[in-house]
Amino acid sequence: MNDMIENVKKGLKIRSTQFNCLDKNCPYKDPSVHDCCDRLAGDALSVIEELQEENKALRLLLDWAVECDFGYDQFFVEYQKYKHETEGLGYTEGMIKVARCVLAEKES
Repeated sequence: MNDMIENVKKGLKIRSTQFNCLDKNCPYKDPSVHDCCDRLAGDALSVIEELQEENKALRLLLDWAVECDFGYDQFFVEYQKYKHETEGLGYTEGMIKVARCVLAEKES
């Protein structure tokens, strides 16, 4: 799945700057086909559907964790740093926001 995600991202980036898929680095380039959009769209839809299912499963897992008293106390330092980002969010959404802030900081 990770390869497909990377191919879709690369294909969409190329396609967003070009009228047709002439880029030799495009993972969807096929000399026998003038336009790669059908294959790219199909893979993009597959990626979206798979990520939606994964997101549902992760949210269920998070709900279970909250039911078992997992919460801000388990990542107090991070929560204190980003609690201003959680204003107006529900408990679960707030924890997700803190996690996203931590990830963004690590990736920068």
